Amino acid sequence: MDETYEISFVELFQFIKRGFLPALLIALLIALAAFFISRSSAPIYQAKATILASSTTQSDLTRFGVSLATAPIIDVSAYEAAALSFPVIEDAWQAMGVTQPSELNIQEIRREATVRTESDRASSLLSISVRNESRELAASRANALAEALVRWDEGRATDYLQKIVDSLGRQIEVLEQEILSLQAAEASQDEIAARQTILVEQKQQLLVAETLKTSAIPQLRILEPAMTPLRPVSPRPFLNTALGFVLGLFLTYGILLLRNSLNTRIKNTDDLARVSNLPVLAEFPRLAGGSRRLPPEATSYLRTNVLFATNDSNPKVIVVTSGREAEGKSSVAMNLAESFARNDYHTLLIDADLRKPVVATEYNLRDTYAALEDFLEDPHYDERPIAHVTVDNKHALNVVPTFRANSSATELLSRGFRAALEGWRKDYDIIIIDSAPLLPVADTLTIAPLCTGTLLIAGMEVTDSRSVSATVDVLRRMGVRLIGVAATQLVRETRRKGGYGYGYGYGYGYGQADLQGEAGAAKPETTIQLKRLGSKVKR
Repeated sequence: MDETYEISFVELFQFIKRGFLPALLIALLIALAAFFISRSSAPIYQAKATILASSTTQSDLTRFGVSLATAPIIDVSAYEAAALSFPVIEDAWQAMGVTQPSELNIQEIRREATVRTESDRASSLLSISVRNESRELAASRANALAEALVRWDEGRATDYLQKIVDSLGRQIEVLEQEILSLQAAEASQDEIAARQTILVEQKQQLLVAETLKTSAIPQLRILEPAMTPLRPVSPRPFLNTALGFVLGLFLTYGILLLRNSLNTRIKNTDDLARVSNLPVLAEFPRLAGGSRRLPPEATSYLRTNVLFATNDSNPKVIVVTSGREAEGKSSVAMNLAESFARNDYHTLLIDADLRKPVVATEYNLRDTYAALEDFLEDPHYDERPIAHVTVDNKHALNVVPTFRANSSATELLSRGFRAALEGWRKDYDIIIIDSAPLLPVADTLTIAPLCTGTLLIAGMEVTDSRSVSATVDVLRRMGVRLIGVAATQLVRETRRKGGYGYGYGYGYGYGQADLQGEAGAAKPETTIQLKRLGSKVKR
């Protein structure tokens, strides 16, 4: 079953409206907290030094006969990493007067400093920003880091020249020692002159290397040194307050959306029709004060829809069930049966909920009348009268109640209900059966296949999409004819306090001997008469 659906503008507006007050309250609380925390926080200053990183070499100077040493070109991201490396930070601390910076000093700079890069084809900009509670320290540390990074880049240009200088120096020392040894040995002047020529060349190369070393050009240069900041960058009380307010709104509505997405409750009858894939035959409001009296107009509407859905069946045997307890199935069954009786249909109401019967209590029936168990044990039972309930001054309703809970309900119904129902079909136009909820027990599965139609009841305050889907799936797998669903416990936008006044409050189970009705439950204004089975109703 496809669980995706579109939300209408009206539903979106109602969602925003429902969450407006809590969202506003939470947003104001977060905004006030952000404001006071910002006001009590120490000001933080930020200083920024900008460095220009060139991506071209100085080779164009060779046309003027000038040769300069430059650092090899590296990617700008390498400068970003080098700025916060140990050698650069150590050099920066030494420049600020700390000769032997500790690990804590290194980590302090790394916490305060931030490096950002902006690149293009010809050059790149590196921004070194330092935050500190002291505006002077922020500026001095930013400049120290920038200068240390430039020196580190300059060192890359002189490293290989220093190696050449060191190598030439060692070679010159070796040549000088050889010349002294040759002179002491009174070697030939030609051999000594050859060594002296090489020595002169080596000294010239050393001079050139030392000159290039002193004139090495780095790829970095400071474009704009850090200035002492005048205003703190944080905290910003008014900005933080505004952000806190917006965050509170988004947070509250986000929680509400998450709650709605996790909530499997059915919100309205459109959801009920979509989940069950059944027509909604009637809608009943939530009842107050324990009453089971449903509005006559809605009951008449349900009666008309049931007749239309089962117009090909005669007599009509309708089983009324629900997925779980406390969804109002018994109220619908009784009111529907009374509506048929008022419209001149010879109607029989059967309380087949052997786990928790309520019909006998609601109609004030005594156990002097024939009970469902009697017919299940003997389909031709004729020892006690069937209860005859007067629903108005001129119409009556026959009732087969259940007086006591039975621990073997499924077995009893499987053994005798089919034969008893065949006898009742001959005597009545309409048979309404109030059965047990389907998901907790299997009683209804033994009854529903014998009936001409099944009416599913969904209590909007207690049911959810999983319960409705599971109930419909089970009934369809059994080949049961589902005529539709009736929604109960509907509430208006302004909800009243208190719950639905009836249901399976103590849970479904066995051994329930006390079948008294709920305290204070409003009983229907009916009279009970004895009616021996006459010519039409015979057993």
